[in-house]
Amino acid sequence: MHRGAVDGAGDELLPESARVGRYSPGSEHATTLGTLRATLFGHLLAVFGCALAVLAFERLDSNVALGIVIAATAAGVVAVARRVPLAVWLTLGVVVGGVLGRWS
Repeated sequence: MHRGAVDGAGDELLPESARVGRYSPGSEHATTLGTLRATLFGHLLAVFGCALAVLAFERLDSNVALGIVIAATAAGVVAVARRVPLAVWLTLGVVVGGVLGRWS
């Protein structure tokens, strides 16, 4: 062993939480994987909301479909305000689908 090369040298300068985080290698990967799964599920919800809005404009009268999109968007905004997980993705999907259905 070289002089001055001590395992854990300098740890006394780190706060307690930094020392613990330095020796837990799996926690960072698990957080990233969970975030990735939530994002992918959010994208699926956005596609579902978009398809719902477009199909409403395809199958129903334009005014009825517009009412459905406005109601779903209002419900989504309330859910986002209450911090419901993934509500922003569904709301964005419904808005994009409503725009596509209305002006297509």
